[in-house]
Amino acid sequence: MVALGLVGACVLLCMGIPQLLAPRPYLAFWPMVVVAAEFGGIGPGLLAAVASILCVHFILNPVLGGALNLFDWVGITSAGIFFAGTSVVIIFIGRKWNLQSLQRLQVAAMESATNGIALTDVQGVLLWVNPAFCTMTGYTSMEIVGKNYRLLDSEKQNEAFYNNIWSTVLKREVWHGDLVVRRKNGTTYMEERSVAPVTNADGRLINCVIIMQDITERKRTEVVLREQADLLNLTHESILVRTMDNIITFWNKGAVIQYGWEAEEVVGKITTHDLLQTQFPLPIDEINNFLLINNFWEGELTQTKRDGSLITVLSRWALQRDKSNVPVAIMEINSDITDRKRAEEEKLILEQQFQQAQKLESLGVLSGGIAHDFNNILAIIMGHCSLIEMDYEKARDHVPEIEKAATRAAELCRQMLAYAGKAQFVQAQVNIGELVNEMVNMLRSTIKQNIEIQSTIDTDIPAIQADASQIRQVAMNLIINAAEAIGDAQGVVQVSLAKTKIKTGHSIKDYLGKLIPPGWYACLEVTDNGSGMSDETYNRIFEPFYTTKFTGRGLGMSAILGIVTTQGGNLQLFSQVGKGTTFKVYLPLLNSDSAFHEAPSLIKQAEQWRGSGTILLVEDEEPIMQVAKAMLMELGFEVIEARNGKEALHIYQQNAYDIILVMTDMGMPVMDGYNLFLELKRLNAVLPIVISSGFGDADITSRISRDDIAGLISKPYNFNLLQNVIRDAVGHAVPKHT
Repeated sequence: MVALGLVGACVLLCMGIPQLLAPRPYLAFWPMVVVAAEFGGIGPGLLAAVASILCVHFILNPVLGGALNLFDWVGITSAGIFFAGTSVVIIFIGRKWNLQSLQRLQVAAMESATNGIALTDVQGVLLWVNPAFCTMTGYTSMEIVGKNYRLLDSEKQNEAFYNNIWSTVLKREVWHGDLVVRRKNGTTYMEERSVAPVTNADGRLINCVIIMQDITERKRTEVVLREQADLLNLTHESILVRTMDNIITFWNKGAVIQYGWEAEEVVGKITTHDLLQTQFPLPIDEINNFLLINNFWEGELTQTKRDGSLITVLSRWALQRDKSNVPVAIMEINSDITDRKRAEEEKLILEQQFQQAQKLESLGVLSGGIAHDFNNILAIIMGHCSLIEMDYEKARDHVPEIEKAATRAAELCRQMLAYAGKAQFVQAQVNIGELVNEMVNMLRSTIKQNIEIQSTIDTDIPAIQADASQIRQVAMNLIINAAEAIGDAQGVVQVSLAKTKIKTGHSIKDYLGKLIPPGWYACLEVTDNGSGMSDETYNRIFEPFYTTKFTGRGLGMSAILGIVTTQGGNLQLFSQVGKGTTFKVYLPLLNSDSAFHEAPSLIKQAEQWRGSGTILLVEDEEPIMQVAKAMLMELGFEVIEARNGKEALHIYQQNAYDIILVMTDMGMPVMDGYNLFLELKRLNAVLPIVISSGFGDADITSRISRDDIAGLISKPYNFNLLQNVIRDAVGHAVPKHT
């Protein structure tokens, strides 16, 4: 409207005073220039100036010739003013349209913001709010616009608080802080608020913009985290959190105490590995891979404290992931176990020392027991030898008993070697009736005269599958222990062996509380009328090397229980103080028609067999050399003697054509039997070699293949056993060298 008024005024002015403008025709267009410059800016003003100059030029210099009259001049001027005004109106409308579009865009942006936004005047009256503001406060825009923003006051902030806000805004500064706001329904929430001043061109405050964000959940989380941190600080264990790059982000008081660094010294400044100089039990890459797969890792680490001392920690790692399952941090809980590890090491040392002491004590107990058993056997041998010296004509009656006792001694040695892992037990079908009867007869001549052995032994009991030497050991130990339980008083040891059946549904329990399976058994029962057992002795009788005697007896009762269990049997024990003790041993029977035969080590009468040829005998013990040589010559062989492996190797190289078999000991000086065996096999791979050793078969075959050995004979041996071994070995002989 202003532009049109100015244009009309200019037209009237130009028509009314043409005489004034005639001398200065260029001034006729000054209103157009002014209007164009005022409403269109510099560009339209310059355009209007150029148009005025062109118009004046055409007026003064008409193209069609002749001077213009006043009417023509006024018409041209009016046309110029019209076109200039039209251009200004078009430009003004375009600029206003662009400004309104920008304002609509700005309003749309504020309305779609997630933060609450409000516009107030200088008195705090709300002029405009966005939807997020309404959502946060519960008011609609119609309810809140026109009201003072203090309508939201929760009364949690005092007047000084609000005065501080407006004093900051009046200084043309932005205020920022947290406060508690009341919703329309009366509930409150925590709000983070910014208040920014809005000024005009003169710098005068005309409005305020308020931006709000609901931080209730964040504050609640911070409180929970603060409480958790306080709890973590109460523990004596060190708890730390580190990024995936090992940068420390949390360090509790336990870590301060354990390592010596304050939290502000390490958080965000250094990696854990550099700080603590951690020594890992595995490569760190393996640990990290395990952690990524399992989200947890636990192990012992060696770390360095601030004072340089080393500690051992039990470290537990937990992997933390974000909502996208991406690993973001690792929490460590490190428990100092240095003192515990030191105590465990000291305990281990003490246990080892105690075990060593027990071994020495057990060795003494075991040695005493073995000496006791051997003395019994030697007593038999010496007794029969004395009887032979008194009457040589009765030697035929005594020699078999001497040989039996020697065989028992050999079996006892073999059993000791088996316990030491040097020999193996031989399982065979055993006539347990004959075996127990022989053992009773042997012990009758060795135990004290005040003790009577009464025996009831069935000899028609079917065979059992067992190792004969072990069964003898059980019978011997039970009888000897029964005799010693009687002591110096007059007493009786009753030994019985019978075939017993345990019926189905009537199973009985053994000493260990296990049910004895139904079936047929050979039941060996040994009863004494001695002092009986106390509760302590009853409960500990089968402990290794436990004894109520000074020296112990053999392998102890634990060995008896172990043998019975190994043979598939069961054992019962009944005892009462002052009334004696009964042991019952149940050994499962084979079928009633099973054949009886002893283990290979028992004495048997062999058929007469003789050989021929030359045998190289290698033995460093002269008495054994002479006995073995005599036996071999009795079998029909010529014998060449050698005292060690080196001498034997030299002799064989000189007499290889004549020697058909080598019989060698293993433990010898200069060159032992193992090296001799290898050297002989290198010279002649098919040469039969018989090994004679006191170490047991298992020790030999652990170093030399059994297939490469022509024969094995364990010391001590008799003529019949040697005859059988040599006869089998000669069958491996090959024709002599040609």
